[in-house]
Amino acid sequence: MDATEQSLRRPEALTRGATVIPANCANPAERDSDASPPAGAVLDSLAATTQDRLLEVTALVSPEPIPVRDSPPHCDAVVFYRAGVIQGFTGPVELPPLPDGVVVKSSQAVRVRYTITDGTGPSTETVRYVYRALLDDLHSVTVTFTGRLNPGPRDDIDPTPANDLFTRALATLRTP
Repeated sequence: MDATEQSLRRPEALTRGATVIPANCANPAERDSDASPPAGAVLDSLAATTQDRLLEVTALVSPEPIPVRDSPPHCDAVVFYRAGVIQGFTGPVELPPLPDGVVVKSSQAVRVRYTITDGTGPSTETVRYVYRALLDDLHSVTVTFTGRLNPGPRDDIDPTPANDLFTRALATLRTP
């Protein structure tokens, strides 16, 4: 893992245990850190970094049903923080288009914006897109795209690489 990838993954550790508002919601952008794939599952992941961006795709093929990550509708948008460490918010975004012939059992698309405030360096605004899809009980795809925001008027990163990768991954895992 190079320094850029390591620094872009760092917030994953910082958000664990963060206070989430509304209180009864989980952070929809957080990975299921306590959930393990079912026994015998094949989990493949590929990550690439460039220009302060991290793009990752994870595919899971399981011999047993994959647990569905359900969030109540009012939990689509949350605020999260750990005092003196990190603060941010999430909100739903539109899922990239599904390829022809692909049907998903459940899906989630979230945009996260956060600032690390732990004093280890200058505060940096970062945006992350998270797309998840459960194609059926045995196949799932997750794509994450993380990038730092440069100072200035832009308040987002272009999610096109994540959209394209998500669509291609779904087409590849298409099930009959």
